[in-house]
Amino acid sequence: MASRGPRRSMDWTTAWRAMLPVYAFALVLEAFYPLFALVPWVVFLIYAFKSMTGSRVAEDPWQGRGSPRVYLQSFVGLLAVHLGGFPLALLGVPGVLETALLFGFAAFVFAALFVKGSAPPRIARERSRLRLGVGLAIAYAVTLAAALYGVLPAAGPEGIGVLAVLVALGIGSAAAFADADRRASRSEPLVARRTAKR
Repeated sequence: MASRGPRRSMDWTTAWRAMLPVYAFALVLEAFYPLFALVPWVVFLIYAFKSMTGSRVAEDPWQGRGSPRVYLQSFVGLLAVHLGGFPLALLGVPGVLETALLFGFAAFVFAALFVKGSAPPRIARERSRLRLGVGLAIAYAVTLAAALYGVLPAAGPEGIGVLAVLVALGIGSAAAFADADRRASRSEPLVARRTAKR
């Protein structure tokens, strides 16, 4: 039996694209109940790390931009407090739920900032679409906060309307990032070139 060669790692563009539907799914589930989103967020992190790994072997990956690693690290820390607080709240630990919610709102924004910041070079040129993706994520976080703190209705027919807005904002954020990819693909093929071996 012939031995298989080393497994090829996922390239930068493919990993970045794979993050988008998982990111949208996680935000949709967050609107219903945060712990539902645990698995999608873990999958999102897997693709995020694959994207970072793929960028390291690309030629001139950030082209003068700062690495998005700080956004990813912030997201991981915020998400850990966000999701970890809910089991503690169920055990009756005071003040944990409020902290978990606040950290969650920030986590969603940092997730979007990471998606924007980790976009491969040609996609990164579609700045307006990437900014729209982040803007919709901020609108999602603000709307969710308003619903959870009673500024917007969270129950009854009005609550269903707010939930529909949250779902639309979450999907819209990912769709804006995907549109940046689509526009970049139309202008020129997306290839994360590898550096030549010396």
